[in-house]
Amino acid sequence: NQLLIAEADLLTWQIPENITVVGEDKFWFTLHEHRRFVSWRGVEIRSYINGTDLVETLLQLNTEVAICREGEARCDVVAESGYFAPPTDFTITDGNYLVFRRNPG
Repeated sequence: NQLLIAEADLLTWQIPENITVVGEDKFWFTLHEHRRFVSWRGVEIRSYINGTDLVETLLQLNTEVAICREGEARCDVVAESGYFAPPTDFTITDGNYLVFRRNPG
């Protein structure tokens, strides 16, 4: 879907290069170049294989940015972890997404 890709691309300039980003599959196309992009499904698989929870897996991956659809349970987990700053909103045609950036330190 060209519209969705064009909308998702509006986020690209806001995400630094050479970092690890975890997000919805729809953001892969515009964010994977010059970044280590891991889908939420990949995070879930790694958590299952390693027997770790979501937050521990995000830390193991050195996640700097996490993008999730507003209202999903994983957004709550990221928000409550204490490792990420309050999110910014990013709205596209198919919904509102929360963009969490890792706290420094």
